[in-house]
Amino acid sequence: MDANTPGESSPLLHDRFNVTEHHVISYAATNHHRRRSSTSSLNLSGSWKGYVELVKTSRAVTALPAIIIAVSIAHLPVPVGLTDTSMRLLGVFAGVIMGLLTADYEMSVILAVALLSLTLTKSFMCTTASGRLIECDRCRTMYQGDGGHWHEYKCDPIGGSFEVAISGFSNKVSWLVFCAFHIGKAVEKTGFGKRVSLTLVSAMGQSAIGIGYA
Repeated sequence: MDANTPGESSPLLHDRFNVTEHHVISYAATNHHRRRSSTSSLNLSGSWKGYVELVKTSRAVTALPAIIIAVSIAHLPVPVGLTDTSMRLLGVFAGVIMGLLTADYEMSVILAVALLSLTLTKSFMCTTASGRLIECDRCRTMYQGDGGHWHEYKCDPIGGSFEVAISGFSNKVSWLVFCAFHIGKAVEKTGFGKRVSLTLVSAMGQSAIGIGYA
């Protein structure tokens, strides 16, 4: 039968159809792979941007400079005449100053963390059972006394450090300053100070001297 007879397909047309179908499938698969790659790239880019925004808005990131300075100074080589306790105290002191300048935390939180760090690292001076003042990290260690006999520093390193850390709160002057700050803040928040000042000005403001005294 002739190749041009209706209802019959020639081998040439059949091959062309197969080639065209193959190209269509390959094109569709390529486009699908490209779409998946672009979607994955967008997802990675979006997640990376999310992490960056999270870091920017995190309060803990603002405390990193203070932590880095404190840890770096505390681990510096100890100069002659100083001890490890001295370097830890210096590191925490510098970290607190940096934290007050850069950290997005209240002063009370920064000071509480500093006292806790000094307590856990035994960076205070403890009193032994015999009344001797030593560094808290030397508690329960041995030393050679008079006559070559060995003795033990009898004191609690953590407990002694904690007592020293909170001993400052028993000072009357500290509580006086604390109460003064709170009373001043209360006067500012309630507007009581403004009312008192307006009353004084209205009562004594008839002259320049009266305004000066008011």
